[in-house]
Amino acid sequence: MVPRALTLVRAFLANEITWLFVYVIIAVIATGICAGRQCNNFLIFRSAFDHLLAGRDLYAAYPAEHADLFKYSPTFALLFAPFALLPFGIALFAWNLLNVLLPYTALRLALPSGQRLEAIQLTGLGLIATVDGTQSNGLVAALIVLAFAALERDRIGAASAVIAAGVLVKLFPAAAGLLGIPRRDRIRFMAFGVGVTVAMVALPALITGVPGLIRQYESWFGMASVDAADRGGSVMRLLHIGAGYDGPNWPVQLVGIGLLALPVALRPSRWQDADFRRGSLASVLLFSVIFNHKAEQPTFIIAVLGVAIWYALSPRGGVRAVLAGSTVAATVPILMTVISPGLVAQTVDGPLLILSACCTVVWLTLQGELLDLFPERVAESKPDFAGVSDEPAV
Repeated sequence: MVPRALTLVRAFLANEITWLFVYVIIAVIATGICAGRQCNNFLIFRSAFDHLLAGRDLYAAYPAEHADLFKYSPTFALLFAPFALLPFGIALFAWNLLNVLLPYTALRLALPSGQRLEAIQLTGLGLIATVDGTQSNGLVAALIVLAFAALERDRIGAASAVIAAGVLVKLFPAAAGLLGIPRRDRIRFMAFGVGVTVAMVALPALITGVPGLIRQYESWFGMASVDAADRGGSVMRLLHIGAGYDGPNWPVQLVGIGLLALPVALRPSRWQDADFRRGSLASVLLFSVIFNHKAEQPTFIIAVLGVAIWYALSPRGGVRAVLAGSTVAATVPILMTVISPGLVAQTVDGPLLILSACCTVVWLTLQGELLDLFPERVAESKPDFAGVSDEPAV
């Protein structure tokens, strides 16, 4: 009886439809948590659209409406219109649903059936700990993966559009452009990218007029220059704590860009290998967080998605399982801090830095694999996170 029940549970958890239901439940729970406290991030996004229509400075403080500042592009404020115009509760649920279902859909489009279930499972576990706060990180992660999926299907225009959209939310998704550089049609890809980005940058001028839009971008860049000295949960922060590094962020970020591009530069022939391309996608997702000087707890769902894709690639040995499991497990103390600060430290700094360190180790390991620095390992049987086998999901 018990073995039969365990078999049924394993079969239930080894089904993508089950995890679709889990993702939806995550959105429902996040909405319930935020609806009770009028989530500040969502209020900022909704207010930004109203401020854009009214011609007010998007990047000024509005303490009567919300805490903190709007930090995204004027284009993001404009495209948030559907969520700003709907009633609060409906818009909040729709926004949370978008940020969980888009990563789910992106993984299904980007990975073959033999890999995507495990990636969906690990990403779902990471979402539980990082979806709180109604931020845009699920959307940003999905846009990077969707760009990869579009490139795999030779849809250059679509890939350029989603990368441009990601850049206008957070600048670091520009790293996804690396995925188009090894292609033979790279010039066409870059031309599409520049054209689409310029069009999306200029789009709010339909409301603000050109002079008004220029003022908004000047204000945005002024605010960003102040934030440039932050370190967040980044490699720069780890170097500051571990090695006393007090220099600017950009030299470290420049080294990171070089390391990110190195496998493609030194192993261009390997771009024909689908797993090498998927590994490069995972690398971009991790890079977009660990070298982001504004990386915070919810941002790490982007990195967790990269870890999930990396784990799903073959060969999958014990070291890979330990690193992936440790990274997802590192989200739990942060989740506990969010739910009840009394359970752990009163600050998320400690757990956040542990998560950052785990993601950094995974990224360096991944880069070593892409560079063929490690000897070929015999694939070991790995622990399944939720009853998954190596067989495709039913």
